[in-house]
Amino acid sequence: YALNGYDYNVIDYLLKPIEYDRFLKAALKADHIIKSVKDKLIFGENMSKKDFLFIKTDGKLIRVKYDEILFIEGKRDYISITTTIDKLISLDTLSNMESLLPATTFIRIHKSFIIALDKINFIQGNRVCINSDYLPIGDTYKNTLLKATKN
Repeated sequence: YALNGYDYNVIDYLLKPIEYDRFLKAALKADHIIKSVKDKLIFGENMSKKDFLFIKTDGKLIRVKYDEILFIEGKRDYISITTTIDKLISLDTLSNMESLLPATTFIRIHKSFIIALDKINFIQGNRVCINSDYLPIGDTYKNTLLKATKN
């Protein structure tokens, strides 16, 4: 059946019994492809040249460059975006923000945190240090983070 999958452009093929890490890898791969296609549909082929997003805060839309974002913390229906310049609060969800950010640059490390990979100072145990902030790494996300830092 796996070989027939190529006729249908399948993203991945899982064999029983399915291990959680293998399932997570397939799900993340599918999510990345879906985000890529979605971005191309919404923003056109020039999406790769887009290096910013707009954040609604205090009744304004503020342009924030991706390379200024250190990390994002989810707090129920609000997010706190810590940048190299400022800290912004916006009425949004962490899941929605994750779908807007480039998957190659940003990674979820906890149910409440997304970080910029290139802003990591070090990883120690179950914490990531970015600037002077120590952020927790969730057990679910640890393997994905460690794999991303090896690339």
